[in-house]
Amino acid sequence: MYKHIEQLEQDTKGTFQVLTCICAILKESKEQSETRFESQKEDKETYLNFKLFKVRKTTAAIAILSMLVFILTLFCIKQRSSYALLSKKILRQETIIKETQTEVDSLSAIKPKGVKKNQ
Repeated sequence: MYKHIEQLEQDTKGTFQVLTCICAILKESKEQSETRFESQKEDKETYLNFKLFKVRKTTAAIAILSMLVFILTLFCIKQRSSYALLSKKILRQETIIKETQTEVDSLSAIKPKGVKKNQ
């Protein structure tokens, strides 16, 4: 009879240990579900919900900033090409002015026969 009582005590100790382990696991799972619920709340705050898809707010901000950088780059390239065209035009005008000035100077050096200079 004592053998059965001792066996019953050992079984109850084992059962108690199993139950404490199960309780610990349930508490951990409850805490995990609470943290998961909190993270879902944070996820709702970090996403922009559209009808067809969800986008993270940081992704949207990065996309907008990259588009602004791209537009700025295009603007700078256009400004640079416009400046190059203008400088080329000015250089061409300067050479034409120099050529016409030398032509005028050479024509003024030639004295016409019938015209007297007024002094």
